[in-house]
Amino acid sequence: MKRFTSAAILIFMLFFGAACGGSSKNEEKSDTDVETNDIENTDEDTELLPDADEPVSEEPEFDEKKLESIKNLAEEYVNSAHGTGVVIGFGKDELTSIAYGIRNSKTQEPLSTDDLFDIGSITKNFTAVTMLLLQEEGKVNLDQTIDKWFPDFEKGDKITVRMLLNHTSGILEWNEFDDLEGMVDKVNGKFNFEPGTDWSYSNTNFVIAGLIINKITGKDAVEVIREKILDPLGMTHTFMKNFEEYPLDDKAHGHTFDEYGNIVPYELNERFWTAGGIVSNIEDMFKYSHALFNGELLSEESMSQMLDFVKVSGIPVYGLGMMYDKGHHGEFYTHGGDVIVTAALIAFYPETGEIHILFNNFSGSSSTLAILNDWMEYVLADEGEAEKGTVFPDWNELVDNGDDTQIFSLYAPIPDYESEELNESIGYFIYPEDYIPDFYCTHYMFKSQGYVKIVQQCMEPERYYEGTIKVGRTDIDMYLSSFEAAVEYGEPTQNFYITKYDYYYDLETDFLSKICYSLEESDPDKYMMISSSQHPSGTEYYTIWGKSKMAESARAKGCECYNKDETKRECTEEELTENETTILNIPTLL
Repeated sequence: MKRFTSAAILIFMLFFGAACGGSSKNEEKSDTDVETNDIENTDEDTELLPDADEPVSEEPEFDEKKLESIKNLAEEYVNSAHGTGVVIGFGKDELTSIAYGIRNSKTQEPLSTDDLFDIGSITKNFTAVTMLLLQEEGKVNLDQTIDKWFPDFEKGDKITVRMLLNHTSGILEWNEFDDLEGMVDKVNGKFNFEPGTDWSYSNTNFVIAGLIINKITGKDAVEVIREKILDPLGMTHTFMKNFEEYPLDDKAHGHTFDEYGNIVPYELNERFWTAGGIVSNIEDMFKYSHALFNGELLSEESMSQMLDFVKVSGIPVYGLGMMYDKGHHGEFYTHGGDVIVTAALIAFYPETGEIHILFNNFSGSSSTLAILNDWMEYVLADEGEAEKGTVFPDWNELVDNGDDTQIFSLYAPIPDYESEELNESIGYFIYPEDYIPDFYCTHYMFKSQGYVKIVQQCMEPERYYEGTIKVGRTDIDMYLSSFEAAVEYGEPTQNFYITKYDYYYDLETDFLSKICYSLEESDPDKYMMISSSQHPSGTEYYTIWGKSKMAESARAKGCECYNKDETKRECTEEELTENETTILNIPTLL
């Protein structure tokens, strides 16, 4: 599983992304489609059917046991999060890809490996590579300061292009993408820290980098990316969303939950541009990853600069549009992409040359794809197999369209710890009474001091709020006091209680209030089911799902407010009632 250091960093990142896949849309398709494509001959793709007895192409056949395990992992992943679909691609010089699930919850059309998806913040790597190519041509030096292009930008004489590309500029995150040029004025003079002294992920950095590409070349950065990367590599299924035309019918829908817990199609159409605007498919992303990591795009010196990772607390984190991580089988280079209701992930393993590409079309958290990627490592390294996973309940049994019904499901290992230590989980919480889409939510489960605790942490983007409250965060703690007994019993249990914490920030003053709701005594209809299964690593994974009623939920006593330095203070009555008048302005669902 992902370590806490990586998980904590991911909570505060705005990655954009999406994905899906399968066979040709003009054919009848199964729920799981499989393809193998040689990187040197991608115009003659041959589809392999899931049935191992069917004839296959002249391409080398991937190990059927491994393939079956990957398909089982895909199914388990989608079921665990009650999602719609996932696409997985992997290989060294040859791509093997599978698609599991549906591309649209209304039409129930199966996913295809041909489908287009938002790759979100993986776009940042395209922007960084483009800048490195311009440096190779002598048109820019990454150590030049940005005052050359933005003479009125505060501290512009200290901020270098390199600092933009590795997130050490200190420039404040700004997620309003309607006016890209105007974003520079909005963040001018607003910093998280002095340039070059710390690290903080900020989409603003890559918007400014894109504007610099415009100024260097006299062309839009979209055109430059196409000229230097997309066209030379023959990436005919890759486009910059909202800046280039592309076949809309080839794109899979993202999905979210409506206010009653039903899955509905959802499409985000913001202009993320050089920070996260590219749409692509699994084949094109494999082309790109293969070319990038096999020295076909950048010089050795440029590649070295891209992989020069900034360290946070001594741990390598971020290079130039590329992240560092270490899995069960060695280090790998990676980036995620989150677009609220879809996610994407790429990973390259330098020790083996293996490339992994993962997309989903239901979750805005690439951290869950990182969990799936961990599982894949074991299978592909011949260290385990994955059997069919947990059987999940009929969704309609959980959803009753009641305004006061909360639904939850999580899936994770639960090792024993002497103290609280978080492990990322796959799952969801739906609270229809104050409907919050899964924007930037991370789920954890852990066992400590004899009880199991489940935590959901969500960060809401400020642009979805009106009024004085700009940013909210929701934490949900669920305690199970007799976990082993519940697992052994195998029947619905009620030995748990839930506390919900709402945090509210005013961006102008950094004020923080904490408002609590307790569901411990007010929910006689609550129930929870617990089951376990084993994954390729040999780790025991637990599935916890159920629902409870919130009609009688009451604000708990002892809620606290904090000063900017996080010292406790007494809450005012206005602060405690502020959330009741705050409006969540959510875009219309498709």
